Amino acid sequence: MEVISIGLSQRKRKILSAIVESYIENGEPVSSKNLCNTLNLGVSSATLRNEMAELTEFGYLEQPHTSAGRVPSYKGYRLYINELMNKKSVPAQARKFIDDFLETNSGTPENLLSAAANVLADITKCAVVTTICSNDAKINSINLLKTGDHTAMIVVCLSTGMVKSKIFKISARVTEAMLKLFSSILNENFLTLPVSSVTLSAVKDVLLGFSDFSDIIKEMLKAFWELCQDVSKKEVYLEGQTNLLFFPDVNSYEAVNTINLLKEVNSVDQIFLKAHENQNALIGKESNCDELANSSVIVNKYCVNGQEFGSIGVVGPMRMDYGALMSYVDYLTLTIGNLLGDILEI
Repeated sequence: MEVISIGLSQRKRKILSAIVESYIENGEPVSSKNLCNTLNLGVSSATLRNEMAELTEFGYLEQPHTSAGRVPSYKGYRLYINELMNKKSVPAQARKFIDDFLETNSGTPENLLSAAANVLADITKCAVVTTICSNDAKINSINLLKTGDHTAMIVVCLSTGMVKSKIFKISARVTEAMLKLFSSILNENFLTLPVSSVTLSAVKDVLLGFSDFSDIIKEMLKAFWELCQDVSKKEVYLEGQTNLLFFPDVNSYEAVNTINLLKEVNSVDQIFLKAHENQNALIGKESNCDELANSSVIVNKYCVNGQEFGSIGVVGPMRMDYGALMSYVDYLTLTIGNLLGDILEI
């Protein structure tokens, strides 16, 4: 969301930045007296009060109570992120802790993403969501295994390192010769192609070439298509969701609703997409979700050799340290991308 700051003097910008940072740190409304003691602007407390009143009129600040100081509005946070904030570097000790934890738990892509969410939730004390999308992943191998007289299992290995399987039934008796034929058909038609290319029309095209075994082949192709449909869906790893229950700025009812929202793949996908469009952050009602009205989301994408694999996001109260958390998310996405490249040998 673009926030236009035309007309804001440098003094107003410094005042807004100081109020945001003070409120993030202390959680208390900021008064003109507080600013006089912390900002060296060479102006009186009365002048600061006037400036704060104008910032409130412009919608950047709010006054919780008549006699209280000011707190940032979502619009104030947005301007702060867009134009005023300085990202904080991740401390060397924290980088080492993250690196060691991820390297210890990076045997598979799934383990790595779960570990990334876990370590970031531990450090930030927020909820953390990581996603991985296999829609553009290529099919590295397709194998079929006998599981019963009339059942078999399709096992698909993807370029992302993921292995997916599905058991299916067929009317005929399963034989090794039959499975060898099925495997040959699938590999000849779909090997090295993206999962997204396994469409219903593509499957039907393959079926047309096997009219002699149409019923049996149809059952196998249907199972393969269904498996690829499942693979194409984004997977979500959620950690630290109970952290949301302990933020004073978010009541328990809101926290429970937010936790339930973060379990829904489609909801997370839409929230992350909107955040990517807004400098990788959503503040309060910018998300258009009632569950996140008093929360913020920071997100970034992780890539392997320029190919996008997924995203990692932090969800917490609006009163969060954006400069620090954005740096942590950036560091995690870079590290995940590098480790995934090693795991997948890309």
